[in-house]
Amino acid sequence: MAKNSFVIGLSITGAIVGVGFASGREIAKFFASHGFWSLFFCLLAGIFFGLFSLAIFIISKKECALIDEDFAHEKRKMANKNVKNAISSPKKSCFNYFNKVFDFVLFVCQIAIASAMFAGFSLLVDFFDFSSFSLLIVKVLVLIVCFFFLKHNDNGVGLVNMILSFVLFFLAALILVLCFSKGEYDIFPKTYSSKLLYLPLLYVGMNIFTVYPLLRERGRKISSKKELVLSSFFIGLFVFVALFMMCLCILLFGGSLIDSGFVMVELVDAKSKVFGFLYLIVVLFSIATTLISTSYGASCYLRKKMSSSGAVMVSLCLAFLISFVGFKDIIDKLYPLLGAICLVIVFLKFCFLKSNNSVFGEQ
Repeated sequence: MAKNSFVIGLSITGAIVGVGFASGREIAKFFASHGFWSLFFCLLAGIFFGLFSLAIFIISKKECALIDEDFAHEKRKMANKNVKNAISSPKKSCFNYFNKVFDFVLFVCQIAIASAMFAGFSLLVDFFDFSSFSLLIVKVLVLIVCFFFLKHNDNGVGLVNMILSFVLFFLAALILVLCFSKGEYDIFPKTYSSKLLYLPLLYVGMNIFTVYPLLRERGRKISSKKELVLSSFFIGLFVFVALFMMCLCILLFGGSLIDSGFVMVELVDAKSKVFGFLYLIVVLFSIATTLISTSYGASCYLRKKMSSSGAVMVSLCLAFLISFVGFKDIIDKLYPLLGAICLVIVFLKFCFLKSNNSVFGEQ
């Protein structure tokens, strides 16, 4: 049980670690800008992430129960024509309509985050002097590779995320040791009031929707309440540790990189060219894993309307086109908006399910 919960925690954390996180841009925007209070906010973000994960696990279990109840009711109707349609009520209709809105918002969020992953490949221009045309070719090749990966290997999403988590934790620890050994502190400037918690909360909201399809899928497979709680605990713990290490590094050594789109990449590269190159590879790998995860999540919505292959291709193409908005604009402007929407709609989803338990059992 503990081993399975540990694996779930790592795989979910790996899904969060996209280019926004690994590049340091998200950490600088949502956390480091609060000064040293941001380390406390990292802890709160981990706690909130664990609690929201638990809520989504519970939601997924309730949804499964309601689907089973609907199916059983339909069987009873077929066997006995006198059975009334107890669940065709205004509340049930309202609940179904809300679910459709929820799924659409989830789809939009997944596409937006996938677009940020495509836009993140612009770091190839900054660090390898790629031309615009070469960058376009790389993004098209990535789209094709992701399509064939998702077409033939849906179950590989969790595995690549877990591998990324291991690599990130190991490399982040090495980077901290390297930075402390070099000294040369460069304190990150404080640009927001330490009393403002809304940015870290928006970060949690946005990332919860990043991994919502994966959480829902894992939640439906978990059999015991103890495992639900333990999995949520590990998710919150790993998110906190990852945020804390990255935020501490940026706070102490990234002050002159406040306007950079790739804070961590430039910071590590300045300390060591070898570590800089290794970290750049990790960032590129994180782009691929999060692109795969979010494209998979978006395709789940479209699979209700088209074939599995078509859903994957449409999701990837939409994200590819939106990516031309630009990496920094997506992170700084679109992510906070998505975070606010996601927090509200997940809360409403939980309330709907809790208040409508009796609706599905009316008879």
